[in-house]
Amino acid sequence: MNSSVRWAFGFCVAASLIMVAVALHLWGAAEVRAKASDVFFLTFVGAVWLVLATKLFSWLGLSFRDDAVERRNIAALTALCGAVPAVALTYIGGSLGEGPSYWNNVFSASLGTVGLLGVWLLLELGAFQLRISPRSSLLVSHFDLAATFGS
Repeated sequence: MNSSVRWAFGFCVAASLIMVAVALHLWGAAEVRAKASDVFFLTFVGAVWLVLATKLFSWLGLSFRDDAVERRNIAALTALCGAVPAVALTYIGGSLGEGPSYWNNVFSASLGTVGLLGVWLLLELGAFQLRISPRSSLLVSHFDLAATFGS
């Protein structure tokens, strides 16, 4: 079981990095697309980005080692295999297009990742609550900060 969990998570990380490399090669800045070394460098930065974000996941209640490997929680593995590509997509979104420097990539990717992790934090705190309406049986999402943080 442990080897299949590690294999599945490794596959998600590898697929995310391939997604980053392909997106940078196809839609990155013209000067990045012109040199394979720049695509490789930004893909390496993306790998570091994913490692740092994965370390932050444990602060938000989701740890690869604790949840997926030691406790053999398949639901945690599924959540991780969704969170890693989500961070990769925010990195991709921040790294595409033209810009004067790499710091624009870092700023944009940081903004997207902080937004993603911020929404995750709000979900952890219970700010978003999913409720089923008794009359229509529809799933209704509602934002309830006052109930979460007190008034």
